[in-house]
Amino acid sequence: MCLLLHWKTMSKSFSEDDIRSFLHSLKLGKYETEAYLTLLKNGPQDYKGLVKLSRVPYGKIYYTLDILIKKGWVKNSDQKPRVFYALDPEETLMNYLLDMKKQMADMERSVLRIIPQIKTLYGQSC
Repeated sequence: MCLLLHWKTMSKSFSEDDIRSFLHSLKLGKYETEAYLTLLKNGPQDYKGLVKLSRVPYGKIYYTLDILIKKGWVKNSDQKPRVFYALDPEETLMNYLLDMKKQMADMERSVLRIIPQIKTLYGQSC
């Protein structure tokens, strides 16, 4: 079951603005969010279709899609014109969550290694 639909059944219904805010909290920019949501709602699109439906400026669409591809939210075809597809939102969000957990574990290890040195500095200032 789609993760976004699962949230709706567990709690309240989420508006599209709620989903936009949520995606922004995951560090997707305004244009990235609009392009991704447009692909989810309307299916695969080429550059022109995406510009028209998402209202992402033509001058920003290439960069925006490159970022979404690098982040693992979108893929594209090899054919000309290039067609872009939103990846499955449940899989994408779960991968994002796993990446965040890994980053937090790395951060915890770093903090635990640096605490003794920081404590030494703190002791010198007292």
